[in-house]
Amino acid sequence: MFLLACFVGQSRVYAALDSVKAGEIETFVRTKMKEGKIPGMTVVIVQGKEISYMKNFGYANIKSKAPVTPQTSFEIASCSKGFTALAILQLEAQGLLKLDDPVSKYFPWFHAEYNNRSFPITLRQLLHHTSGIPWYTITDIPVSNEPNALEEVVRNIDGVRLNHQPGEQFEYATINYAILGAVIERVTGKFYEDYMRDQVFLPLGLKHTTLYPETAGSTLATGYKTGFFQAREYASPTFRGNRPAGYIIMDSEDLAKWLMYQLGTVTSPLTPLIMKTHEPDRTVPPSKFDYSSYAMGWADYQHGNGELSKAGLNPNFSAYMVLRPEDQLAVGIMANNGTTNTYITGHGILDILRDKKPVSPYEPDQKLDNAYSVIAIIIAGFVLVITGLLGWTVTGILRKNRSWQAPGRKALITGIALIAASAPFVYAVFLIPKAMQGVSWSTAIVWSPVSLPAAAAAAAATAVLSCVYLILSTVFPEANENKRPIPALIMLGLLSGVANAVVIFIVNSSVGSEIPLRYLLYYFLLALALYIFGRKIIETKLIKLTYHLIYQRRMELLRRILNTSYPNLEKMDSGRVIATLNNDTELIGLSANVLVGFVTSLLTVICCFIYLGTISFWGTIISLVVIAAIAGLYMIVSNMANRYWEEARDTQNVFMGLIDNMLKGYKELSLHQRKKLQFRGDVQDSCEQYRDKRILSRIKFTNALVTGESLLILILGVVIFFFPKIFPDIKDFTLIKFIIVFLYLIGPINGLMQVIPDMLQIRVSWRRVEAFNQEMPDRSLDEGNEWNSLTEEGGIESIAFHHLIFSYADTVGERSFTVGPVSFEAERGQIIFITGGNGSGKSTLAKLITGLYPSQEGYIAINGNVIEAGSAGEYFSAIFSDFHLFDRIYDIDYEGKQDEIDRYLKMLDLDGKVSIDNGRFSTLKLSGGQRKRLALLICYLEDRPIYLFDEWAADQDPEFRKFFYLTLLQGMRAEGKIVIAITHDDHYFDLADRLFKMDAGQLLELGNFKNKVG
Repeated sequence: MFLLACFVGQSRVYAALDSVKAGEIETFVRTKMKEGKIPGMTVVIVQGKEISYMKNFGYANIKSKAPVTPQTSFEIASCSKGFTALAILQLEAQGLLKLDDPVSKYFPWFHAEYNNRSFPITLRQLLHHTSGIPWYTITDIPVSNEPNALEEVVRNIDGVRLNHQPGEQFEYATINYAILGAVIERVTGKFYEDYMRDQVFLPLGLKHTTLYPETAGSTLATGYKTGFFQAREYASPTFRGNRPAGYIIMDSEDLAKWLMYQLGTVTSPLTPLIMKTHEPDRTVPPSKFDYSSYAMGWADYQHGNGELSKAGLNPNFSAYMVLRPEDQLAVGIMANNGTTNTYITGHGILDILRDKKPVSPYEPDQKLDNAYSVIAIIIAGFVLVITGLLGWTVTGILRKNRSWQAPGRKALITGIALIAASAPFVYAVFLIPKAMQGVSWSTAIVWSPVSLPAAAAAAAATAVLSCVYLILSTVFPEANENKRPIPALIMLGLLSGVANAVVIFIVNSSVGSEIPLRYLLYYFLLALALYIFGRKIIETKLIKLTYHLIYQRRMELLRRILNTSYPNLEKMDSGRVIATLNNDTELIGLSANVLVGFVTSLLTVICCFIYLGTISFWGTIISLVVIAAIAGLYMIVSNMANRYWEEARDTQNVFMGLIDNMLKGYKELSLHQRKKLQFRGDVQDSCEQYRDKRILSRIKFTNALVTGESLLILILGVVIFFFPKIFPDIKDFTLIKFIIVFLYLIGPINGLMQVIPDMLQIRVSWRRVEAFNQEMPDRSLDEGNEWNSLTEEGGIESIAFHHLIFSYADTVGERSFTVGPVSFEAERGQIIFITGGNGSGKSTLAKLITGLYPSQEGYIAINGNVIEAGSAGEYFSAIFSDFHLFDRIYDIDYEGKQDEIDRYLKMLDLDGKVSIDNGRFSTLKLSGGQRKRLALLICYLEDRPIYLFDEWAADQDPEFRKFFYLTLLQGMRAEGKIVIAITHDDHYFDLADRLFKMDAGQLLELGNFKNKVG
């Protein structure tokens, strides 16, 4: 052990730390200071009556390089609450107040409301944070150093609406202790600061502890807060009204004494009251965050030999104190940066002292600064883009390249619409502090990282500059019509890509978040709307622009052809002319959608990786290495496949030439049959060459795509299985966020990879158009789209399958196994069993009749009406042999079916094993049979007219198998369902209306019991 211990009665006395353990602590502290951007820190460890470790780290002031010394003092933030609680108990002991006195006894005009009823709040409830006062009332503490500041706080929350009835629930609200400070002033007639000095600090011998910064003087460390990845000096406003809750100042020596008093190893007349502050209120549920019960200025934990702690966070200072009284061990930390890394450091030191691996329940808050900083940088980049566009516009005006043009009615309507559309986004920026913390911007600026207001300022600058640019570019338009929409497209493209990434950021932020749903939903819908409408506008404008350019190019090509001499045209291959005018220009028309998809996906990926970098830098680097490997593979494959596309394009020229010859010389071909057959052979050879070269090029890309997708899935495996090993300190919620983002990124990354073949084809076509232009002493495009929709029908009387055939094909396209032709009809209320050996084609048949496999012949009819085979699945609820069970139910109104759900759970013997809450299963860790029963529950809830079960009863125990056949299937029949069951349970074949057998892909009927009795 690192501590030498001896027992004196029931107490334990510790000797000083050994050098090894002290070195381990020092290394840990320096690491956490670096991670948390903490300039200076004091660490005190008390064991019994002794200070076993006291060390000062870093700078009290970075600029002057003044080191932290034992005399350096710090604000201890919310650790001050223990002092205020002690003062209240002291006054109670003197008979000047009672803990069960209401606040209104001291401030008669004060009242609080819950559910529109007035409730008294007692001093005891303030001490234990069970008053019901919302935590966000911190925004009601004014910036003030006036003598009446504490009373002003009480007046500011007079009439406050409580979050819960007083005494019923714990909710931390720093203003509770500000009110207690006001009570102390009212009872004693002294300023809170003076009373604490005379009656608490000095009696305890805390000579360097004060509430007056001017008293601390030069010993007070300079305060900092994080902003843009580093600590920045920050002078916090004066909140005298919050001093009882968070602004006591002390040095390391007084901290050590205070910890000894808390342990009880050093005593004073106040010791009984100090011990009383440790008594938790267990009449209310513990904290949802860490399951502690709050005492009076201390959080009480139920583990080990008992543990008390208090974390304190001010805008520019932080502190952490943790006690294990029965072990006579305490750790205290003070730092001159407002960061949760101070808590993490203190908690980790306690773990080290107890020979445990340092683990903290606290989330490092520098990630918040990282996120805000990245957002600010991204917005700043947008500001630079707009500034560049503005400069370009102004330059054009000065050079008289742009002339005044009065805005038309359309431009005015568009401008008004843009202003109206921007209003929700302006409100969203205004709403950020309220949504995230329930506070105002003035409070958020004080307590948040420097990067948050910087991001907001950048957003405001973006809005102003965008408006200026839009106005200028409207009244002084670009002379070239083709260039006019480009700047707006650039701006929208950036916004749309970023908005796409913001969607997943919001989804990720909602995991374990306490942000109210209405705010999350508001920001989610805004980001989604910006992405969707931005993408829609971009695509619309790009399509118009692209096809206009192609139209111009095609018309110029035609003009050149029509203007050229006949000999010059005669020398040209007619197939090449046709292919260039038609295929190449058409293919170039795809560039609009390809470009938009590429840019949006690229921006989404970039933003997501920047976001991941704020979560785990090295984890992101590892992921980027894998992505770079995928990109490298694609570049290699691209170069290989490009040659085949060039050759395929040459073959297409030949094919077009042959078609031209056929149309022109068809009468000559028609005279002689063998000549026509030989010509057909040439056309066939040309088509085969084109097909083979396209297949080869596509296969190479497909191979790389499959490999790339596998690598992307491999990244998820690395994150899930190896990140916890590579990064032992990574939190589960951080891991979950990483996984969510990567699942989201698979789509955009695949989109980027799939764009490459399209871009290569476009590049080939573009080069050929350019070459054609050079040979023909200019431009081209087109369009087309079709949409098909399925119609849903109601209940059915029958379904018929007519001559359905499905064949598996090998690599050369030859049929290797065929199911069908299959023909049978099922009527309402019928049970059909299908049996057969392994490999007979049963599962293929199931997928064929449900429309999952396309039938190469035949058709499906509902009530005698032919339907699209692909829509057949809409009529089925199916459980395949390789079924998958999702963790939530889809396409079912579960809220209106709770009674039905409960009934089915009981019927399927699943009640008590699984429940459905908000559409999600409480667990899927069930046996195979239970999981199939759960799947059957979903079938019942879907209530489709046809049920298909593929070996459903195979995993059930004999009793439930019997229940399935004798009860459940008969119930389905009674409800008029059509049941098609693939089964080997020959003991129950007599229950079927019709019995079929699959044999080598053929469906044979073994028995028709349609008219059986019973």
